[in-house]
Amino acid sequence: MIMDPKATKNQNKLSLSQAFFAILLSICIISGSAWLTLMYYQNMKDKQRSDPAYHIIALVQTSPDREGLKTSHLAEFLNLSIDQPRNLYSFNTHEEVKKLLNIPVIKEATIRKIHPGTLHVDYSLRKPIAYLKDYHNAAIDPSGTIFPFKPFYTPKNLPEIYLGEEEENGEPVAWGTTIHGKRKDLAFALFHDAPQYCDAYSCLCCIDVSQAFATSNGQRQIVLLLEDRFLKRIDNETVLCIYPRLLRLQDDNYRQQLGNYLNLRSYLRGKDATMPLTGSGTIKRAKATIVDLRLSELAFIAIEP
Repeated sequence: MIMDPKATKNQNKLSLSQAFFAILLSICIISGSAWLTLMYYQNMKDKQRSDPAYHIIALVQTSPDREGLKTSHLAEFLNLSIDQPRNLYSFNTHEEVKKLLNIPVIKEATIRKIHPGTLHVDYSLRKPIAYLKDYHNAAIDPSGTIFPFKPFYTPKNLPEIYLGEEEENGEPVAWGTTIHGKRKDLAFALFHDAPQYCDAYSCLCCIDVSQAFATSNGQRQIVLLLEDRFLKRIDNETVLCIYPRLLRLQDDNYRQQLGNYLNLRSYLRGKDATMPLTGSGTIKRAKATIVDLRLSELAFIAIEP
């Protein structure tokens, strides 16, 4: 059987047309199905965002710190309230985590949604190692970042650090700022070194490096406030007796000068017996003993006026 070449060619053209139509139809079906699916999904999301069943009604918090934030503070940071409930599906966890990390006392944070209406917030707080006396209500952590202490932490017996930064710059720094510079570095070095020169009866109370790099040799000094604390029986009552020591040191040789203080400590404690004490109740204080150790192999000792 002999086939007409023209007929074969027309059949081929028809096959290509059918194939093109089939592809076009497939594209329309797939696009339409995707569009319908998207519209259904969007409609479902809109219903969920407006459904009171998905209002955030519970806030669960976890933290590796023993001392955590009050739930009321955390809810305030996340703008959560009973009067104006927020929907779990419209709650943007990424943006809300950024808000939490802008809170100076929060170091790390993650947020997880738990259906139908619970938020789980896991976070860690900055750990205060000292009060920064340059600013009101300020604490500082090991990285040198400053943050407000109250009302986020319970009262703590921490040493104080005074850098003299506010006097030099003329205005306070913002919360969450990390302080750098030679005064901060010196204060932190003293913070770690000075407790080695304390014993069970003494503690470091304050580090003042505001004049550590003064241009005048007479004004250049580091001031450490140490306190010796002893329990004594006075008038048949147990009393905590506090004997402050103000040590004046130089920045380039303070370790040697602290060693010299250790040689004097027994002598100073022997003199404590003659120091008058003031105060009421079970805590009494003596006037501070000033010990100037800035000159090599010399110590000037005086009693605070």
